[in-house]
Amino acid sequence: NDSKMLFIIGAGRSGTTFLADLISSHPDLHRLPELRYLWMTGCQWRDHDFRGVSDATPKVKQRIRSYISKIASKNAKVIVEKTPSNCFRIGLINEVYPRAKYIHIVRDGRSTALSSLKAQYGAEAFNAKSRGEVDSAGQLKLFLVNRLNQIRQKLSNRAIPADGLLPMLVIRFRDVMRRVMTNKPAIWGAKFPGMAQLYHQLKVHQLVALQWRYSVDAALSGFRCHIKSENILTIEYGSLIRSPDKQLELIY
Repeated sequence: NDSKMLFIIGAGRSGTTFLADLISSHPDLHRLPELRYLWMTGCQWRDHDFRGVSDATPKVKQRIRSYISKIASKNAKVIVEKTPSNCFRIGLINEVYPRAKYIHIVRDGRSTALSSLKAQYGAEAFNAKSRGEVDSAGQLKLFLVNRLNQIRQKLSNRAIPADGLLPMLVIRFRDVMRRVMTNKPAIWGAKFPGMAQLYHQLKVHQLVALQWRYSVDAALSGFRCHIKSENILTIEYGSLIRSPDKQLELIY
């Protein structure tokens, strides 16, 4: 049932997880894990996350719908999906679930970029690096531990379909090699077209700033081109933090 689907759209580190946790505490809502590798069905080997209407073949649409149906609670009145890279896939999502609803959460780009930088290393490692307490070998060790924990978590909550496991492992290995060869953080979060090339040209803080900009621009463009305005609710992260009850009233 398309109308049961609610997609939270927002750039990485914009409060998508906080919002999903908040609204999914309602007994009638069921939150899915982040399904990035499911949405990559049919083009798992691209080096970016953009998927358009042309990628929505009958086989791809059936694969996505059947997997979500398999892992979603049958008793839930609303199914909540929150994958930050879906900023680049609104056209595809609309083809798969044409009657879905959307919440677009937006956060100040400066705060988002700083939060992304911390996520690159992990907050503790970022703070230690800022104080000069972590060397390159220590950063790599922390990075590997974080990546292994992420893989373990995705497997346990069924965020990865069987045909997405190999591409995920290859991408993770590529991240490790990139980190070893350049001593820079691996590309984290949603990947916009051309990001892999800019990785070698820009500093990390420049890259995450562009990541935020492209994510927001792609989401707005996707909504404008594919989604009726009455099916979109926009929430500002600061307002959600200051007055969550008021924002939840708008949602429920």
